[in-house]
Amino acid sequence: MLTFGLNLKSDLDRFGSEAPAKDREFQQLRAQLPNLTRDEVPTGKSEADNVTVKTWGEKPAFPADFTPKPHWEIGESLGILDLERAAKLSGARFAVYMGAGARLERALIGFMLDTHTAKHGYTEVLPPFMVNSKSLFGTGQLPKFADDLFRVRMPTQRARAR
Repeated sequence: MLTFGLNLKSDLDRFGSEAPAKDREFQQLRAQLPNLTRDEVPTGKSEADNVTVKTWGEKPAFPADFTPKPHWEIGESLGILDLERAAKLSGARFAVYMGAGARLERALIGFMLDTHTAKHGYTEVLPPFMVNSKSLFGTGQLPKFADDLFRVRMPTQRARAR
C-alpha cells in the first residue's frame, strides 16, 4: 500500500528502493495469466469439442472392400512404431520409432530442412539442448510448466574447487 508522508525525498527514495521488487512481483503474477482465446473459439472439454474452421483438398475415396487403418496401427504392425513404450517414457501422444520408422522420421526431417533452407530462404539453426530460465520464460514454458521441467543446478564455488 502506498502512503505519502510529508517528506518527498524519503518517500521517493523508499519507492525507488521498493520498485524493483514490486516490478518482479508484478511480472511473476502477469506471467501466470493464461493466453486469452478469441471470442469465436468454442469452449470444450476435449479435442472432440474442436470445430473444423477450414478444410483443404478432397478426402480420398477408398474401394468398398478396403477399410483404411490409422497410421499407429500400421506402424505398430510393421514394428516401426511403439506407442506403449513411448507412453512409459514420456506419457501419451509420443512415439518410439524403430528401424525403418526411425530412418523415415530422420529422412523427413532432412527433407524439410533441405527444402526450406534451399528454396525458401530459411537458415538452419541447432540451438543448445539446455537453456536458461530467461529463455524458458520468453518462450512461454515458465512459469506454467515449471514442475514438468528438468533442472540442472550450477555447482557451488566450494564444490568446483574440489
